[in-house]
Formats: sequence, C-alpha cells, structure tokens
Amino acid sequence: MADYDGVLPSSLQPWDHISNEPKSFGTVLGRIYAERGHFRHITEAQLRDEITTKAISGASSPSDSDSDEEDAKDSAASKAPRAEQLATARREVIEHVASAQNETLLALDFVSLLLSKDVKAAESTISPILKQSVPPGTLGLDMWAGMTPDAKQEETDRLLARGKRFQSLTQSADALMAAGDRLKTTVDRERRYWNEVLRVRQSGWNVCRMPRDKGVMGVRYGFSEARGEFARRGLAALKMGSEGNVVLDRGLGTEGKALRVRLVEDGVVKGESSIKGARDDDEELDVEARIRTARDSLFEEELWHEAMREARTLGSYGVGMKGNTITMPLSYVDTQNGNGPASQQLIEVDLVPLDTDVSHHPDPLANGIATALRLLLSHTHRQRLDQRSTIPPPLSSAKVEKPLASILRPLLSTLHHHAATTQLNAHLTSLTTTLNSASIPATITSTSPLVSALRNTTSASFLLSLLCAPRSSTTRLSLSLPSKTAPSALEIEVTTTTALSPPDTHGSRFTLSCSDVRFKRETASLAAVEEYVVAVVTFALAEAAKGWLEGWEADGWRGRVVRPAGRGGEGVVRVWVSKAGVGAEAGGRKWGWGSEGQEGRGFGDVMVDIVREVG
Repeated sequence: MADYDGVLPSSLQPWDHISNEPKSFGTVLGRIYAERGHFRHITEAQLRDEITTKAISGASSPSDSDSDEEDAKDSAASKAPRAEQLATARREVIEHVASAQNETLLALDFVSLLLSKDVKAAESTISPILKQSVPPGTLGLDMWAGMTPDAKQEETDRLLARGKRFQSLTQSADALMAAGDRLKTTVDRERRYWNEVLRVRQSGWNVCRMPRDKGVMGVRYGFSEARGEFARRGLAALKMGSEGNVVLDRGLGTEGKALRVRLVEDGVVKGESSIKGARDDDEELDVEARIRTARDSLFEEELWHEAMREARTLGSYGVGMKGNTITMPLSYVDTQNGNGPASQQLIEVDLVPLDTDVSHHPDPLANGIATALRLLLSHTHRQRLDQRSTIPPPLSSAKVEKPLASILRPLLSTLHHHAATTQLNAHLTSLTTTLNSASIPATITSTSPLVSALRNTTSASFLLSLLCAPRSSTTRLSLSLPSKTAPSALEIEVTTTTALSPPDTHGSRFTLSCSDVRFKRETASLAAVEEYVVAVVTFALAEAAKGWLEGWEADGWRGRVVRPAGRGGEGVVRVWVSKAGVGAEAGGRKWGWGSEGQEGRGFGDVMVDIVREVG
C-alpha cells in the first residue's frame, strides 16, 4: 500500500452540495466565525501570508477542490443582478444593526434604572416605556464582602437541605398516595355507575346519550306514541351520585303522580281506587324502580290529560268538570225523561301525588274503572302505531285534524249499557213475578254477543277492540197466556244498543219487537220501553180475555173487552197490568194480584167467574 499523501480517493470524498440560492450576509459571517474565530484575531498580514502559501503550493488537495467549488458557486451567484444583491446585503446589515441597537438600549435601560437610586441624572437616560412600567429608583445594588468559609455552617446547611429534600419527598409520596386513593375512589364510583347503567340496559330499557349533553347518559322510558310534551318528557338523565350510584334526573317539578277514581253517592265518597307506586325521593329505591315510577307517573299524567280533553266534548252525556276533577254518572240516566236512580251516583277522576293518603278501603269497582282507563290509553297508543304503520293518504291542502283519544267514551258506554240493561231486567223481573202470581207463566232470558266473543278472545288488542265497539244485548220476555181452549205464547224481545263513539253517538237505544208483528217500536227512553212492554202485555191479556167472552170485542190498547151494542145491554171487562200488580174488573167487582190484591186463584179461574158475572 502506498503512503498516504493527504489526498482522499474520489470514492471516499463527500458529494458536492450545490445550491443556487445566494448566501446571506449572516451565513457568511457565521462561517467566518466558525472557521477563523473572533474577528479580532484575524489580521491583514495573516490573510496575505495564507494566500501566498496557497499560491506556492501546486498540489491539489480537498480544500482546493472545495475552494474551487465555492468559487464556482460564487460566480454563479454573481450572475444575479448586482443591485438585488446589494439591496439584500443592505437589509441584512440594517437588521443586524437594529438588533444590536435594541440590545444596547436594553442594557442602557438596565444600567440607568440601577443607577437611578443613587444618581438622579441617570433617570434622563431611561426610556419612556420603562418609566411607565417601573418607577425609577426601585432597583438597588449592594456589594458584600466575601464570607470566610464556615465548616459548621456548611454542615448545618447541608443537613437543612437534606431535611428539606426528605420533607419534599415525603410530601410527594403523600400526594401520590392521596392521588392513588382518589383514583381508586373514582374508579370504584365509575365501576358502580357503569354497572348500574349496564343493568338498566340489560333489563330492557333504552339507554342513550342526552341530546343536548353528549357526555351524559340517559334512559328513555316514555311511550313512542305519546303526543306533545309527554313525548318529550320520556327521557331522563342518568347522573352519577356522590357514591357512584345512578341518580335519575327528571328535572324540576316532576314529582310522581297517580290517577285516582272515587265513587260518590249523594256527595259522600263511598269508595276509591288504590294508589300504587313509590315516591321518587325514596332513598331505598334502586334505579330500575325509579325508572318504573317515572314511567308510570308519566303514563298517568298523559291519561289525565287525554281524559280532560275528551271530557270537554261529553257534556251531553252528563260528564262535567269541577276544578281539576272529572265527574260522570255511574248509572244510566234516561235522557228523554230525566229518570234515573233514586240516589245520584257519580264517578270522580282526578290526579293526585303518590304520597296521598287513601281515606277509604280500596273499592273493587273503582279499581276496575281505573284499570280500564289505563288499558284504554294503551289501546289508543296501539291504534296510533297501527295508523302510523299504514300507507299515508295522498298529500292535500286540507288540514287533517288529529282525533281525540277514546278513553271515557268506551267506559261510559259500558257503564251506561250495564246500568240500562240492569234497570230493564229489574223491571221485567218484577213484571214476571207479578204475572206468575196470577198463574200466567212468564220467564226472561238475557243474551249478549260480547260474552260469547270474550270467550274466544285470543289477544289483548282484540279484547280492547271489543270493549271499544258498541254494546248490544237482548232481553226476551216469554209469556204463556191462559185461554179457554189452549194457552197461547207471546214473546217480547228488547234489544239494547249503546254507542258513544263516533260515528254512532246516539247513547242507549232500545228496539222492541214481538212475535206479533203489530208490536214493534224503537226509542231512546227506558221509561218508554217499560211502559210499552206493560201496554203489550195488557193488550195480550185483553185478547186472551176475549177468548172467554164469545162475541165480545177487544180494545187491547185500553185493556177492555166490550160487549157489542144490541147484544144484551152494556158490558165491559177491564184488565190492567203494571210491574207491581195485575188486575181485572167486571160488573163493579175487582180481582187483583200483587199490589192490586191478594187473589188466590189464577187469571183463568177468575175469567170463568167474570163470564158468569157478565153472563
């Protein structure tokens, strides 16, 4: 291997870094300072000697190559316009001069402020900005003589520093332990909170983020088919309590409420429904119980709201409002004649807090009415869902009004129909008792399509649709009228139909039909039906009495059998019927059964005596 002559082979030399960008004045000064050191160590004679040495040396070296490359770059840079280079250099010089001037002024301000405490003339060299910020004479200077080393004091200082460091380390350790405890408490709170939220989710509740606060979880317990404010109030925040428990935040003024039904007779409360539920502020309740209480309370408030809206349209059926209480008749009232039960029986519906005391024992009828109202609101929600699921009608400019919820109408229809049929059956039962006492066989039978339909009920929706449909029942009165030859049968059928929901809102209507086609009538008055049934039975008895009196003529509607003129003088036989008694009169003599008398024989035997009497 040849001796190294100071020149690296070309394969080991670094690549040339050629840049066409002109070098700034600051860059050149930096390179000079890095290569030559401070400017005070550079002299003209030194530079001339260096140039002469390089000229004498003929050998090429890496430094020569570098200088050649730099000369090439400088020549390339010199191609730029001379004026532009001068302007750039001038700006750089001005910037450096301005920076040096700024540092000089800062140093002058510092020295002037330091001397202004003792030399007042130094205030004249303080800049106005510093005078506004710092008053003159506020910075002082003291010169202390150097202290002799004190080994004892140094040992004391060392111990103090060591103790201070130990104290700081102890405080840091305590702070870390406290932070660890806080972190553990926070983790426990978070774990308990999210476990309870997960349990709520696993129980079937819809857990989501609050719309206006994405960092807070909420639970949706409302009903999707609710309207107005009740649809918006079905969402509550699940906030974290002090111990990590879930707190249901429903907002202000949302205490639990429940629907109460009371039965009032002549102004005296006879029974009321039970109020089930727990108060929201009960600390022993878990979050699921609170959610259920909030859901039930919201449902009860919506039920009350819908019932109030519907009650305003049912004034013609005896429904009224007394403050915040809905009143409606419990028994059937004959709207044609104003007849009803002897005592005034009313249903009062109101909304009360959950902590309201029940003053009476829970009444089964009141509880049944309250349950029916809740079921009817659920049925309304189902109807709205079905309507929303169907294909909507074509768009039009006509405004589509949302129908009122049908809650009170089905209840009133059921109560009125039951009361009307009960009164009708009571009247016919009394009538059959009277007729049987006169040895006139009579029976009544009642049938209702609803009873047979309920036996075939397969779903709750089908059951509620039956309850919302018009009521219909049939009562049949069967008579076996005595006759001189053979008894004749008579059947009177009364069909009671009650409808309070659109499109049929006629209330209770009675249709009377008979085996004799002459007797057919339709009316909305129960009293008229009762009178007409009595009139038909009276007509039938007069026709039956005519069978014993040959040649006589019957005036059935007036309950008389009259001997025709010219057949032995005047003769009249009267028969009458009421729900309390049956009577007959002929020749000034009377026979009666029930309230009309205590005749021991039957109607047929009495007619034999009447035939002999009027001979």
